Amino acid sequence: TTGDGIVSALMVLSVMIKEGKNLKELADEIPLYPQVLINITVENAKSLAQHQDVISLSTEIDKELGNNGRTLIRASGTQPMLRVMVEAKDEKLAEKYAGELVSLVNNL
Repeated sequence: TTGDGIVSALMVLSVMIKEGKNLKELADEIPLYPQVLINITVENAKSLAQHQDVISLSTEIDKELGNNGRTLIRASGTQPMLRVMVEAKDEKLAEKYAGELVSLVNNL
């Protein structure tokens, strides 16, 4: 909602004041990692995103990546599709983990 944007902007301003940095300086500190996004067309995307095996594998990958990446599996809000996103410092690693998640989903 509109309120979310205002709250987010106020939080950013608060950090800028606290850190004594402008927005560019703060943004420069955020590491950018390669991202792999794979869309899987399925009719039951929401239930697959909540499937225990998918959650378990995603959690396991997140633990392995630690602070060097992340996973996000979610149902599209507009299409019959499951979105699998993996970020990692190493693009090949992101591709590997995304492939593992897609393979699992395709076998459920």
